[in-house]
Amino acid sequence: MADVLREFNSCGLTTTFGNKFTFSSVKGLLQNPAYTGLLRVGYYTKEKFCNLAEDDPILIEDSHEPLISAEHFEEVQQQLSRRQKRQEGCPPGRYLFTGIVRCQHCGRKMYGVKHKPRRHDRGGRFYQCNASLGGQPIDPHCPHPAIRADRLDTFVLDTIRTRLLETGAEERIREAIIRLSAQDTKATSQDERKLLELRKKIERGTENLALAGADDFAAISKLLQRWREEESSLQDQIAHCHSDLNPIPEALRVIARLAEIRQNLDKANRAKLVEAIHLTIASITIGVCETKTGEITHNLHSGELRFHEAIGIPEVIRIPDEAIGVPKIWRDVGVLANQHDGPIRLVDLYDLIGSRDPSHASYHMRRAVIAGVVKKLPKNQGWVPP
Repeated sequence: MADVLREFNSCGLTTTFGNKFTFSSVKGLLQNPAYTGLLRVGYYTKEKFCNLAEDDPILIEDSHEPLISAEHFEEVQQQLSRRQKRQEGCPPGRYLFTGIVRCQHCGRKMYGVKHKPRRHDRGGRFYQCNASLGGQPIDPHCPHPAIRADRLDTFVLDTIRTRLLETGAEERIREAIIRLSAQDTKATSQDERKLLELRKKIERGTENLALAGADDFAAISKLLQRWREEESSLQDQIAHCHSDLNPIPEALRVIARLAEIRQNLDKANRAKLVEAIHLTIASITIGVCETKTGEITHNLHSGELRFHEAIGIPEVIRIPDEAIGVPKIWRDVGVLANQHDGPIRLVDLYDLIGSRDPSHASYHMRRAVIAGVVKKLPKNQGWVPP
């Protein structure tokens, strides 16, 4: 669907309302049997003059010339169903910061993905800037960073412990959640008023359609169809807002008990913890750049963490590469050398690299020398900081 979406938008095609295509509108096209010549009378109508249920419309086959065969349409539905099943099963809260973390280069949201183990990579859960998501054009200059979810989760939860829980900010968080929920309630009320007015227009239009002559019938029908699509869109939007508001009491309960889980945030109910986090953290941005340390060229990750203004922590918190980047043993060798009394030797690296193989330790020591974080002493006396 991402390929279809990009092709439609790159060609300048628009929806009925003149908007760019999105995943939901493309999926609606793929699931619409009207393209096979099937007419569903009463499927979209819910008013008193045509009170047919959506699950029991009047079906008229071969009502118009089809664009695709019924076999091709069924094949597409099976493929969509298979893909939908593969996406199921991810437990709530598995990725704590989905929807919050963004790419610093292109501004896209970074979503949680699971990488399969490969020859030189053990795989695992990642937050990744995915070029195929959304209807925006691909930024050719974006490196599409990906960072391990467990490393980012650990850093942010530790930051919450030190910056919020240990400074007594629970009350400010609670007040911020209440204010945000009040704003969402106001937005929902406005949408409900729009829906009521739209239904009145549909009712009057349906009455006019029943009395319309042959010349006006087509124009009124098209107008009613557009209003019904707007009605369906508003209903979905209101339902989404209500679903967003439902977890608010649970989030408040989590916040109220933050003092009890200072030392074991990782054991909290993750679905509830996600709601509390999303109402506490304003944004997380992640970037990556190619850099050189000594003679070693490598990717350097960095990020920024911002809390909501109501929390009372206005400064931007920097996320260093050491917290979210790929572990670099040569860098750890330099830290070990600075902390060690006197020169370090290969045996001092065994615990660091998890191996007692001298050739393995020697490889990482050479990398540390190339990176310039240690230098070798003459006559095999060991290594010291430069």
